[in-house]
Amino acid sequence: MTLITQAEFARRMGWNRSSVNRGAKTGRIVLVGKLVDLEASEAQLRATGGERPDVAERFASERAASAASPASASASGSSSASSSLGAGDTPSKPEAEDRVGNSYQAARAVKEKYGALKAKADYEQQIAHLIPREDVDAALRFLGAALRSAMDVFPDQTAPVVAPVTDLNEIHSLLSEACRNVLANIDDAIARQQAALTAGGGA
Repeated sequence: MTLITQAEFARRMGWNRSSVNRGAKTGRIVLVGKLVDLEASEAQLRATGGERPDVAERFASERAASAASPASASASGSSSASSSLGAGDTPSKPEAEDRVGNSYQAARAVKEKYGALKAKADYEQQIAHLIPREDVDAALRFLGAALRSAMDVFPDQTAPVVAPVTDLNEIHSLLSEACRNVLANIDDAIARQQAALTAGGGA
């Protein structure tokens, strides 16, 4: 007894897997578990259409009638199609189905591959722009302290400058310049904190 896989038997006979499955269902292929008994299957194939002329002639007649009358061939059902399968037959419809199935699986594999790559790229991009929450809290505390410090000294720094001035437009100009100086100092504090966070993330 020689046991081979169904795929090996299909290659040996020039069939596809669908033909092997139908042969197993109709009893023309002898299975031992999921493996094919090579000698017993070859003997069974010869007995059902290989070496017996009467059976082979009947199968040939059925195939010719099926080709001449497509309507009667479809009405005959799957059992007749299975019984007319010869040792060298490879039905065109199962082959087309196999090709479509393989194409679908290949396209799905490509889609899943590039979907995974995109998800990986998105993850890496997002992770590069994220920082620990404690660092954010520390930065906000730093900026709050810088703003509070600037506003605490604002009256002391600005009052002596505007006190001697009586012209409203000039007072407005002096106050605007003082506010711009405060904002510039806050911008500098933000830039320093961003540099510190970037350096911490790189480390």
